[in-house]
Amino acid sequence: ALLICMALCLLVGLLNGYIIATFKMQPFLVTMAMSMIIEGGYYIYTKGIAKGSIATGIRFISEGWIGIVPIAAIIWLVIWLVLSVVLHHTPYGHRLYITGGNQDASRLSGFKSKEIVISAYVLCSLLAGIGGLLLSAYIGTAGFNKGFLWNAKMPGEERTYKEWIDSATEESQI
Repeated sequence: ALLICMALCLLVGLLNGYIIATFKMQPFLVTMAMSMIIEGGYYIYTKGIAKGSIATGIRFISEGWIGIVPIAAIIWLVIWLVLSVVLHHTPYGHRLYITGGNQDASRLSGFKSKEIVISAYVLCSLLAGIGGLLLSAYIGTAGFNKGFLWNAKMPGEERTYKEWIDSATEESQI
């Protein structure tokens, strides 16, 4: 199941990157549309109800400790270290920074900016999938909007984030 989840994440990142790099579409719109497509697929597949629970082996990732350090923290530390080395000490990392700064300049410098953009979306999607798996392990169930805090209470407030943003928007329009 984990491999299928990661494969789907890679596929989503590949599709997003391909659409953005090939058709020069706005990244925000492409990723938001893909999010809506995935959410619709999730609701069709589950009929709107998350079922089951997370396997104990995966649950151990969020609840387990090695000494005084949580396993989830070790996982994120390893990911951070690997990405830091890749981004700061490899040609790919330098090309990624250059392409992110100015895609046309990187293309004129001889870099294959289309491939770099696609790989960035694939990597981002993979990391989002890992984050989702760790969050599901922590919560104990999988669901589409478990990490979305729109309806969560503001710290020290009785309002949700949505209510707070709505009231701030109304005040700014006066």
